[in-house]
Parts: sequence; C-alpha cells; structure tokens
Amino acid sequence: MAALCLLLRPATSYITPKTAFEADASIRYYTKILKIKNLNELNESQMQQMEVNAKSIYLARKAISREKHQQAEKIYVNLIDRQLERGYEALDVPAFAATALLLALHQQRQGAKKRARATFNLFFRIASDFYADESGFVHSNPSAEEEFVSGEVCSARVLQAFALFESKEHLMHKSEFLIKKAIEFDPSIKSLLKWKVFSEFDDHNGDDS
Repeated sequence: MAALCLLLRPATSYITPKTAFEADASIRYYTKILKIKNLNELNESQMQQMEVNAKSIYLARKAISREKHQQAEKIYVNLIDRQLERGYEALDVPAFAATALLLALHQQRQGAKKRARATFNLFFRIASDFYADESGFVHSNPSAEEEFVSGEVCSARVLQAFALFESKEHLMHKSEFLIKKAIEFDPSIKSLLKWKVFSEFDDHNGDDS
C-alpha cells in the first residue's frame, strides 16, 4: 500500500520530567478513547505498539491546540500508514478505527470534506474486508478474542460518524446504507434509528424476529 504521506521521523530526545509527563498523559488519553481498562492484560509487544499510537495521537492533539492543523493531519495519516503496513493479519482494528475517526473528524472541522470522505471510505473498505465472510456479510465470531469484538464495536462507531457526515451532505441513501452497516457490526446500536436524522430509515429496517 502506497504511503499516504511522507513518514514523519520522530526526533530522538532524552527523557526529561516534561517528556515523562507527556508520555504518561498520552497513555491516559489513549486508554480513555479506546476504553482500555487494564493495561496489565497487554503483552510487551502490544504495550509497545500502544505507546507508539498514544504518542502520535497525543502529538496530533497538541498540534491542533496550537492551530498547526496540517501538522496534526500528517501525524494522523502517518500513523494510519504504520498501522496498515503490516497487513490485515496484524491489524489492530480498534487502534485503526480510533485513528481514522480522529483524522476524519479533524478533516471535517477544517472543511476538507473530500479528504474526510476518503478517510472514511478507506476505513470502510478495510474494515469490511477484515470482518466479511465469503458472502460479503459482516460476521461476529463468538470464539474470537475480545479485541475482535471491540474491533467491531469501534468499526460501528466510525461508520456511525460516516453516516452522519453523509446525511449532512444530503446523501441520504448512502447514509442509510452506512448506518445499517454500522448496526451489522454492532447490533446494540439499533436504537440509533430513533435519532431524527435516521428515523426515516426505520420503516425500511423492521425487526424480523
């Protein structure tokens, strides 16, 4: 997969009280957005990867606070490149979902609608391929590890945001498709169809039970 942007090489620096504080803050913020409750459950490799993800997202957040919006976007895009470069087998779906959602929302706030849609479409294509069976339907595997279940929930969150984005662009058929796909990933969010923006879709999404 071609790189989405030039790689940003983090500068080597010595650990100082400030950098140690920022490292701790980045982990706290990252575990909050991914709802990670117990870091002790992560193995060494997972912890190292989480620290890389957390640092990048924290740096992007700081760049945004300083109104360095292009820099923040490059950090997000570079992180997505690194998350995807190892292929589907090693893909951390919750981490990828969090980064894609943060990037797409940032692009929307900057008025970059085409780039936001491209980010959402990239996530949708990869998540659909990752979870779909040969018939093309999203499936849940009850024997899978917990990270796969949370990956589906995180994917649903991104598709929900994608559906809202397209509804604001008055592409209601696409929005309907996306919110129903989000419900396939996570049936517990079916109540979203009661939201005003999605309520007109409910008539076409009756309960078959």
